[in-house]
Amino acid sequence: MPDSAPLRGGSAARLVSPLLRLAEAQGHDPQEVCRSVGIAWHGLQNPDSTVASEAVERLSVHVAALLGDPNLGLRLARSASDVTSFDPGLMMLMACSCLEESLQRMERLQAYWTDGARISLLPLADGLCLRHEQPVAAAASEYQRHTEEAALAKVVHGIRALTGSAARPRVVRFRHPAPADTHEHQAVFGCEVRFGASHSELELSAELLKAPLPHANEAYRSIFQRQVERALASLPASSGLALDVRRAAEAALVSGRCSLASTARALGMGTRTLQRRLQAEGTSFGELIDALRRELAEAYLEQELPIQEITWQLGFAAPSAFHHAFKRWTGKTPEQARAAYAARRTD
Repeated sequence: MPDSAPLRGGSAARLVSPLLRLAEAQGHDPQEVCRSVGIAWHGLQNPDSTVASEAVERLSVHVAALLGDPNLGLRLARSASDVTSFDPGLMMLMACSCLEESLQRMERLQAYWTDGARISLLPLADGLCLRHEQPVAAAASEYQRHTEEAALAKVVHGIRALTGSAARPRVVRFRHPAPADTHEHQAVFGCEVRFGASHSELELSAELLKAPLPHANEAYRSIFQRQVERALASLPASSGLALDVRRAAEAALVSGRCSLASTARALGMGTRTLQRRLQAEGTSFGELIDALRRELAEAYLEQELPIQEITWQLGFAAPSAFHHAFKRWTGKTPEQARAAYAARRTD
């Protein structure tokens, strides 16, 4: 990724949940944790929803500060073996014939989980290198360190779950300097861990890559892969600027700081540039925010959130402002729409 690239992309909500569970286990209210960084808690309850990268970073930094855990990333990686986090993508990987095939499908279809950080497989003479590339906006930070340690540790935990063995990489490398204590790194990876490298990556032997998977089943693999591909096909056809704006705005609405200027800053450009590029895509900042608010409002009403909560989540100054906007969007009051949703559920 070029050094000038802005932070973009997002992650599935189900990948963010382990972070909140860690905070809750330490006595912190996950709803309050989300509120404090401007993330809509109820939006995370749909595991298939997307959380903007900017919001994931704010949440991660906040939780790291709350917990004061120098090995937060390694701790988060344990969720890779949590059956409650299993999804069609993971089931697809489990049903592959061998580890190498599984990793290749993960690389090809990784947008199912996130369109932010990237995993790349680089061939070696006697195996392969699995490289994790983090968006540059997060580089050289504690967030980058925790994220990259979590990513590679999750891969190793995942490989062990897939193969049913105590598999170990040959070597693990991280871009960041070595922390004061690396005992937990050695315990997690079980191999040489180097710091201050040019990339964050790990090496896997050819022998390990050929390891058969105990749950291999071509029929199941095909079924789960079709589910993953359908999910990918349902994503917006364009991954252009309008989608980036939508993600940044969804994270900022609840904070009351959703503006053209703040969104332009989050995307690494000036306001005029943002307006000009959105116009080229046939839309405007106001149109995108209006459509996003309507979509979220209808979802929150169906989830039976209180009107005051919805008003806050959507960044309106008062319930009356929300009522006025909703009537303009739908021709109904929020109460009428909620009653219609309730009647539909009882039919």
